[in-house]
Amino acid sequence: MADYLEDYRRRGGKAADSIESVAWQNILGPLGEFEVGKLTTKRLADWHRAIAERPRRWRARAGAKPNLAAFDRKDPDAGGGGARPPIAC
Repeated sequence: MADYLEDYRRRGGKAADSIESVAWQNILGPLGEFEVGKLTTKRLADWHRAIAERPRRWRARAGAKPNLAAFDRKDPDAGGGGARPPIAC
């Protein structure tokens, strides 16, 4: 991840801090202690499920309490993902 961010900055990427924050929250925080070769299918599936089921984070001021949206995995209109409807042509 560090190599990617370094390359991104070298190429002139303007959102490196934002990408680093999101990567830490979603990838490095939960999985950073594991070597890639030691990640199991179950661990990755659990990690993926946890991301999908946690409340959506809205922007909050620095130092403020996280602004989380409620998420009901049984509510089909909760915006929790799933297949998108086909686009009418």
